[in-house]
Amino acid sequence: MGLGKVALRPLAEELSYVSLGGGSISGPAGAGEADACDDALVSYDLAVWDGDRPLDNHQAGLTYDELYERYLESDDVVVPPAPRIVAYVEALVARYPDDVGRSVVWASPPVIEEASGPIVYLLMSYGKAEEVSEYAAALAREHGLICFDPQGECLRP
Repeated sequence: MGLGKVALRPLAEELSYVSLGGGSISGPAGAGEADACDDALVSYDLAVWDGDRPLDNHQAGLTYDELYERYLESDDVVVPPAPRIVAYVEALVARYPDDVGRSVVWASPPVIEEASGPIVYLLMSYGKAEEVSEYAAALAREHGLICFDPQGECLRP
């Protein structure tokens, strides 16, 4: 399931990030930095989950870490996505289809395969990230879900 937890390190003043071992580059890396990740996908990631809204970004980060570790990090325990997550993903892919092999939006289609229990991890192609992430965050609010940016370590409004 998924690419694994992403370790990030800032590369430049504009805060581009390169994933270390996770298989994706998040943000536009400079020419020299990308050499180590030639096979990597360029993506912007969001996590969306069902639960109480954290009080702040720190609490959200702790909740995200716990949910990621419990539901997404291990392939040993397979938990079907919760009904609210399924409904959210269905609404999301109704607007931005996740056709395998033809998707220009999703870095890891089908999106539902990145869902487990109360959480889904969204990997968006970097070129569409601004448009899709805004919609994904707004849709999460409409569904009463929490949207968190694990790269920026912040809740999405």
